[in-house]
Amino acid sequence: MQKIIEKVGLIYIQDKRLLMAKSKDSDRYYLPGGKPESGESDKAALIREIKEELSVDVIPSSLTYLHCFYGQAHNKNQGVMVEMKCFMGKFSGVLKANAEIQTLSWFTYADKTKGSIMAQMVMDWLFKQKMIA
Repeated sequence: MQKIIEKVGLIYIQDKRLLMAKSKDSDRYYLPGGKPESGESDKAALIREIKEELSVDVIPSSLTYLHCFYGQAHNKNQGVMVEMKCFMGKFSGVLKANAEIQTLSWFTYADKTKGSIMAQMVMDWLFKQKMIA
């Protein structure tokens, strides 16, 4: 039986660059976000996770569903898959790495290989949509 990890991610682009996060225990960057808790909506989970990870408040009315990505989970056994629903949105506050996040960085498509498998899929899609440089 295939295991699927459900996640939500924030796609935040500035000057054609994508905001990425790297946790203290990871060798790769990924989209800010995380796993919804039991009974939690995707948007509520994203708002909570972004507050925990980036120290900013997502503006709920600004959240717009963008795309769902599906692929192999990074650093997991073959066949452990991630389904990540991605949203675009705005926030108030100043970005600051928090909780398990060690570093925040702005990526262009040239930085793609520094990302997790899922992050690379997202960047491929964003590049084809001409949303990132």
